[in-house]
Amino acid sequence: MLRAAKVGGVFAIALGLMGGCGDGGFLISTRQEIEIGQNVDRQLVSQHGLSRDRRAVARVERIGAAMADQARRTSISYQFRVLATADVNAFAAPGGFVYLTEGIIDFLGSDDDALACLTAHEIGHIDQRHSVEQLERRLGAQTLIQILVGGKKGADIANTAAGLVMLQHSRADELEADRIGVRYAARGGYDPWGMVRFFEKLRQKEGQGPSRLETYFRTHPRTQDRIKRITAYIREHEGGG
Repeated sequence: MLRAAKVGGVFAIALGLMGGCGDGGFLISTRQEIEIGQNVDRQLVSQHGLSRDRRAVARVERIGAAMADQARRTSISYQFRVLATADVNAFAAPGGFVYLTEGIIDFLGSDDDALACLTAHEIGHIDQRHSVEQLERRLGAQTLIQILVGGKKGADIANTAAGLVMLQHSRADELEADRIGVRYAARGGYDPWGMVRFFEKLRQKEGQGPSRLETYFRTHPRTQDRIKRITAYIREHEGGG
């Protein structure tokens, strides 16, 4: 039976099982993050199914690859899924998984710049490990360690993570991902103002009652402040990359 002394309230054995907090101070290592993401991906694909619209899938993969080329993290492989649901939403799972729904692709129409900005926004969440941070905060360090010590290989964590990917990120995390999104889009050759156009379309629909956008409004902050902040950010950095 493994025994571990407590160090600062966290089991010392975590240093071996969880990468020694070596991934930027996170308990969950990159390897474990990817494993969690793979479990989440299986759950989401089983729940929603994948789109059979080959043109939409090819478009998302093409734009996604261009945005992934701008990503800060090089130790993970980004993967892009189009989920077969009319809900208008986009989100990311740990380990490099980015999801866009058929509904949001239809909502964006032919605006590739907006799609690039939105895709890069979700990459930004993964780059900053926002979902991992949220997962660690939700479970708590000792619970997280006990699950891994029990040899469950992250499956229990993945069940929690699958629920978290559909929850609202903090305002600070969303604004950070917005900035990353327009920055990656611009570096990849897309118009960063596509993000503003997307937000403006959302703002026009906000508060109009139940619709396909209900999920997005429930899981993302209201858009007016985001429009102001990202507009100021783009103007400040135009021409500067």
